[in-house]
This record gives sequence, structure tokens and C-alpha cells, in this order.
Amino acid sequence: MLATNSPMRFISSKFHAVVDYGSGIFLLCLPKLIGAADGSAVSWLAFAAGIMILLQATLTNYEGGIVPFIPLYVHLIVDIMLGLALVTVSWLTGISGRPLSVFLIMGILAFLFGLFTRLRPPARRKVYNHFK
Repeated sequence: MLATNSPMRFISSKFHAVVDYGSGIFLLCLPKLIGAADGSAVSWLAFAAGIMILLQATLTNYEGGIVPFIPLYVHLIVDIMLGLALVTVSWLTGISGRPLSVFLIMGILAFLFGLFTRLRPPARRKVYNHFK
């Protein structure tokens, strides 16, 4: 599933890092942008997804990682699962209209970025294996 040199992996990890931080900040701002900052399912889902994306980006061993703890392949698997979760949860909670469209698009993009990002971490970073 996560072949390192697959020709279908055309997104660089550097670009993925930029998109991670941008999408995390976007999701945190989303309730205010669409007028749903009222404690509804939209605001909670956006907040949870935004915090998770930013935390994961900060802790991943790639160009955007501040504390390189999580291997990139784990990050990509979580992105795939997050994409599926955003699509599923937005339907299960009864979100409709513009927020549903945003969550569907963000979920599909997270899924695709998880599939198509190259697995070559930068040579200058060391992966910390705390699970030995």
C-alpha cells in the first residue's frame, strides 16, 4: 500500500507539510468563516480535525516537522483515515449545505494526499524510534 518509489507518489513531503499547516489553520478558522461558531457539530468537527492536523504536522519527521517523532508513513496512514473520517462523520452528524461541502472536499483531499505523497523523509532529519 505505501510503496516508497511508486510512480503514483508525486506529491513531495515539503509540499505536503505546507498543505498540512494551511489546512489545519483553515479548519480552525472555518466555523467563523461560515458563521457556525456556536458549539455545533460543525465547529467541534472543524476544531478537532484542525488541532489533529497541526499537532501531527508538528510531530512528523519531514520538512515541516518541529519535533520529528512520527515517521512519515504513519502520518500518511493517519491522513488517509482522517479523510475517511471527515467524509463519514460529516454525513453521520447531519451536517448539510456549505459545511458539508467543505468537509467532503477536505476529507477527499486528506485521503488523496495520504495516498500520493512520496515517502522519502529528508536526509538531514533522524527518525526517533521510541518504541524499541
